[in-house]
Amino acid sequence: MGWVADHLKNRARAGRRNGSGRTAPQNSFEVLAVRKWSELLVELERDVEEFRRLDGYADFKKISDFQARISNPPTGVAVVLTADMAARTIQYNFEPEHKNTAVPDGGFLALRSTSNSAVELYSADQQLTAELARQLILEPLLFPATPMPMRLEETGN
Repeated sequence: MGWVADHLKNRARAGRRNGSGRTAPQNSFEVLAVRKWSELLVELERDVEEFRRLDGYADFKKISDFQARISNPPTGVAVVLTADMAARTIQYNFEPEHKNTAVPDGGFLALRSTSNSAVELYSADQQLTAELARQLILEPLLFPATPMPMRLEETGN
């Protein structure tokens, strides 16, 4: 028996177990993606709390089921995260809280199913651990790079 026959046989077996040709609801992509988003929010909030405990100032606010905002008023930078389950993405956009505050470019995290029926986060086709994803989002906000002052002779003017 070839792989095609094996695949069809396994699909038929799974359909009989579930009562239909669909996968069990608790394992559907949408359910797993929402779970991954919720876990990310909980961990981001935990990171913000840790930052505050260590004498930093930051604020985490859940705006809706699929949007959150994290700000760092002393640096004048905030990030808004928006989950789009239909597009299978989480968008993060940095925004200034003060006039004349430079902010980094935002980006997207892709929500992808893996071979072990899980949903994982990807950035530019690289799978990220939850910690790396949080670091990607929070580092520019909590630990912004301080621009080095330039002297005129360094610029060539």
